[in-house]
Parts: sequence; C-alpha cells; structure tokens
Amino acid sequence: MENTIKTHDDEESILVVTLNNELKDWKKELNFIEKELKFLRSLLNSTIAKSPSKNKEDEAYLHHTLKKVLENNQIFYDKTINFSNKTMQIRECEDMHCETYFFNEHFEFHNKLSKHLEKVRDLKLIVFTFLEKNN
Repeated sequence: MENTIKTHDDEESILVVTLNNELKDWKKELNFIEKELKFLRSLLNSTIAKSPSKNKEDEAYLHHTLKKVLENNQIFYDKTINFSNKTMQIRECEDMHCETYFFNEHFEFHNKLSKHLEKVRDLKLIVFTFLEKNN
C-alpha cells in the first residue's frame, strides 16, 4: 500500500495511511535510538576504562539502566511492527465500536511510546553528565 493520500480516498483509507505513516516514523525513531544507546554504551565503556576516579555505583547504575532501556526499546520496536500489521484490520471494521477500539489502542500505544522516549532522553542526559564529570 502506498503511503500517500489520494483525492479519491475515503476516510478509512486516509486513516490507515496516517496510522501507517506514524508507525513507520516510530520504527525509524526506535531503530535510531537503539543505535544511539549502543553507541553511548560503547563510549561509556571506553571512557570508564580511562578514568581511574570513576564512581563505581554510578557506573553500575548506568550499565544496568542502558541494558534495561535497550531491552524496552526492542519491545517497543516489536510492538510497533505488530501494531503495523494490525492496522490493516481497520478496513474490516463494520462499525464505530471496532474503529474506536483501534484508535484507542493506537493512542494508548502512542502515550506509552512517548513515556519511553522521555526515559531515553533522561538517560542520555544522565550519561552525558556522567561523561562530563569523569573526563
């Protein structure tokens, strides 16, 4: 399915295109976050190895938190793929109740994803601060 809206598209088609475009953007974002977090982990490992005055508790916390956030990121990525597959089922809806179910699922997922992205930003700030202090 092409991800552009045509003048002859009905509301349902427009909705599916919109949802799919948003899901595509989320997958890109989550994929990039994985790369960022893996880079930060590598950077943290290389900086920690050079810094004799590092705080061991902070180091352990950062490693644990990076691992956890990377795991959560993968879960969100998998859910995004799963949700992408589900969006095609909207076309099979015959009433507003069915469509409302998909909208609510989408908005609920969006809210959870937003919270995850906020945690990622917070973690990156903590890592940046740690790297600044230990260099």
